[in-house]
Amino acid sequence: MVKLHVALVHHPVKNRHGERVTTAVTNLDVHDMSRVCRTFGVRALWLINPLSSQRELLQPLLDFWQDGDGVQFNADRAKALELVRWSDSIADAIEKIEQQEGATPLVVATTANRHAGQSTLNQMERIEQPALLLFGTGHGLCDDVLDGADFVLQPIEGAGNGYNHLPVRAAAAIVLDRLTAGRHCV
Repeated sequence: MVKLHVALVHHPVKNRHGERVTTAVTNLDVHDMSRVCRTFGVRALWLINPLSSQRELLQPLLDFWQDGDGVQFNADRAKALELVRWSDSIADAIEKIEQQEGATPLVVATTANRHAGQSTLNQMERIEQPALLLFGTGHGLCDDVLDGADFVLQPIEGAGNGYNHLPVRAAAAIVLDRLTAGRHCV
């Protein structure tokens, strides 16, 4: 797959009661997801959150690692965090990717649950155009996001013990490893 972008979606996602919510951006997710994305050659990590207060909380962290003492302290982390982009919505991220890549990206959603018409990772291998891979926070992406995606990936199968609630950064690492196995994103 080429020209792969990843989105860590904080809105619209579900809470444990299935209600539509906006979740908070967490330092740990931003650090770990950016490192995973850099490792697998992803072009950008989009943080999707409409709350300006969340962006204001994140900016000092990015400033420290990109322009402050963090660059000298850990250049690898600074390089990974260069991938971070902010977007108020999935639609806005798609528009920005289209401007950057010159083509509308395919939207590929992930979920820990079964969903009609799910695709396998093998089906994703044939994609040649830019793609935006969506990972939901909280208890996953809202149904309308899944329904509006070009593809919805099958859930990661664990030990088959009925428990399937991976941390988003672990799910992203697994999916990107499987998706890019032997191939490189550009």
